[in-house]
Amino acid sequence: REVYSFTYKAKLDHGLTEHEFDHVFFGDYDGPVNPNLEEVDEYRWISLDALEKEVKAKPGEFTEWFKVTLPEMLRHRKSAKR
Repeated sequence: REVYSFTYKAKLDHGLTEHEFDHVFFGDYDGPVNPNLEEVDEYRWISLDALEKEVKAKPGEFTEWFKVTLPEMLRHRKSAKR
């Protein structure tokens, strides 16, 4: 289900700019993960608490849009568990 959407703009290296309207979905899935390797560099399972700590410790390893939306994702996820 779609939980929220957001717009962000960020200046990147080499004079590039991202200006996007993004949608965030939450869902449950209990099956194998088969990402399209032409679209995904890497993936792994990690708890939300560990992810939040890692983004704070190593922000350069995450995309700009992800750093912008992570706090909102965490807020929505925590309120959904109540």
